[in-house]
Amino acid sequence: MSGRHFPKDPDFDPIGQGAAELLDTLYLLGKTVGSHGPRHQLSIRAAEVLRTAAARAQPPISLQFVAGGVFRDRKIVPLDVDRYRRSKHLSRALANVEAQELTFDTLPEINAILELGAIVARGANGPGYTAPESIGAIHLREIVGVSRGEEAERIDPELFIAAQVALAFAGADEIFAEQVKPWPWATGLTIVRRLERAIQAAPDGSTQVARAIETAPVAWSVPRRAVSATFRVLDALLRLQVVVPTQRGAAHAMLAAAISGLQEREGHPLSTIGKALVPRLLAGKLGGRARIDPHRLMVTALVHALDRGEASNHPVLDLLKTCYALELRRCPRKTPFDLSFIDLLAQGVGDRTLGCDVSWMKQLISAAGAVPAGTRVQLADGKVGIALESTDPASRYPPVLVGGLVVQPDRPLKIISSYAEAKSTP
Repeated sequence: MSGRHFPKDPDFDPIGQGAAELLDTLYLLGKTVGSHGPRHQLSIRAAEVLRTAAARAQPPISLQFVAGGVFRDRKIVPLDVDRYRRSKHLSRALANVEAQELTFDTLPEINAILELGAIVARGANGPGYTAPESIGAIHLREIVGVSRGEEAERIDPELFIAAQVALAFAGADEIFAEQVKPWPWATGLTIVRRLERAIQAAPDGSTQVARAIETAPVAWSVPRRAVSATFRVLDALLRLQVVVPTQRGAAHAMLAAAISGLQEREGHPLSTIGKALVPRLLAGKLGGRARIDPHRLMVTALVHALDRGEASNHPVLDLLKTCYALELRRCPRKTPFDLSFIDLLAQGVGDRTLGCDVSWMKQLISAAGAVPAGTRVQLADGKVGIALESTDPASRYPPVLVGGLVVQPDRPLKIISSYAEAKSTP
């Protein structure tokens, strides 16, 4: 049997959907072989399903399980909440057999796939077994330099940043899907900590993190916009060297307010969300602590103050209002396009009715730079590309990615506004 026996779907994306299908079918295979053994009919059927998924993904294909994320050929694979949980299971199983990368050189035979399922099942039971490097067309490899663990993995900073941002999106998706339950404090704080670690891992500060958020291959959903607003709050306070408890408390409050207030297009005013959100923040157990958790107290107090419009009670409240107001306009109502962050900054400066604080706007503009990473720009010769983070402090203009090549311009760039581009589209 060969890959040509599987009909191609013209709407199927072998990069994103192909990797996601492989993830699903590999998880199913490991569970089935672990429960029934490799010779059982259900295991053979699971291997056939994975083979079909591998054919649709168009080998050669490599999956990397690092930094809590999944990559296809070093490009991040967007994961929903269910796939994120499966990826964690597979990542642990492969790490236990001393492998972080799985490669399909060509379409593998069923026996090789069944052997792979047995390896995954064995790894899921714990460490102590080293998998063979090759099983026919399938290869398992340990990525040199990776230190396994939840908190620290020494890998390429760009991969680590992309993984942390993707996991922050997945955590926000999970919170957004459970609106009626008590606020999940652990998940919310984990998102804040992931953004912290991403910023700390970036060689140039936060511009790589901003680019990962702005150019992520997912829609501008409420969870993604909430993570974006949270990042802007955290980044501004980190640059000002505000104490860590205030950084995390303000960022967590922004996350809670944005997830609760934003809608598919625009959202609710901050002054209308507290009645539902504050009870969620106060509900649930405090973990058996004898005293009130200071972090929870700060987050709840900030959200309560936002609800009452008490911007003068804490210095960071105007920052929260400003970041929320910007993300509120990210997806204009009754229009089919979304705005880039530089468009939002332009709106915040030009329209005082948005409620953006002038001092905090200056801080956000300073952090973003004249041409933020991820912005679409036009070179002097008319070519269009994506601005990258600059690694040369002496350069007046950032490098630009044009058709797969990095160009260093020596003349001014023209920023292409998402708003103007959308309006000019017939």
